[in-house]
Amino acid sequence: MADSMIERVARKRCEQEGCDPDATVVGEGAAAGRTWLRWQAYASQARELIAVMREPTDEMCDAGEMTSIGECDHMFAGKVFTAMIDEALEEAGR
Repeated sequence: MADSMIERVARKRCEQEGCDPDATVVGEGAAAGRTWLRWQAYASQARELIAVMREPTDEMCDAGEMTSIGECDHMFAGKVFTAMIDEALEEAGR
């Protein structure tokens, strides 16, 4: 299975900060004894960034409009986009 959208965005943010997303982080203090991959520290930020995109702009809906009879369906395009973003936000929790 492909990486979740949360992981993809988190990895990119990690790289943008100049970090190796696959580096292992060792916890300290309350997190002592735990390890994780560095990209996982960016997962909550990735969720927030994706959530901002949940409501498409009018221009995005215009670009996504297409029906079987070629008519514009602005509302449908927006609902499809929102459903896709909702799925991206939920898939990482599985």
